[in-house]
Amino acid sequence: ATILIYSLPTALQVPLSNLVLFFFVLIMTVIMKDDKKEKEEKEKEEKEKAKMEKKEKMREVLKRLEEERRRETEAETEMEKERETETEVETEVEREKSKVEDKV
Repeated sequence: ATILIYSLPTALQVPLSNLVLFFFVLIMTVIMKDDKKEKEEKEKEEKEKAKMEKKEKMREVLKRLEEERRRETEAETEMEKERETETEVETEVEREKSKVEDKV
C-alpha cells in the first residue's frame, strides 16, 4: 500500500493514505474486539472452574468431617458398651462376693 500511495500524484497521496489508515484501524478494532471477547469468555470459564473446584474441596471437607463424626460416635458407643460390660462384671463380682460371704 505504501509503494502504491507514493507512486500516485501528490494531491492523492494524503487522502489515499488516510483511507488505508482508516481500513487498517477498522481491521485492528475488529480483531481486538474478538480477542477481548475471547479473553472475557476464558476468564469467565476460569472463574467457574475455580468456583467448581472450591465447591468440590468443600464437599471433601464436609465428607471428612462427617466421617470423623461417625468415628467419634462409634467410639463413644463402643466406650458405653465397655462401661456397661464393666458394670455387669462388677455387679457379678459383688454377687459372687456376697455368696462367698454368706457361705462363710
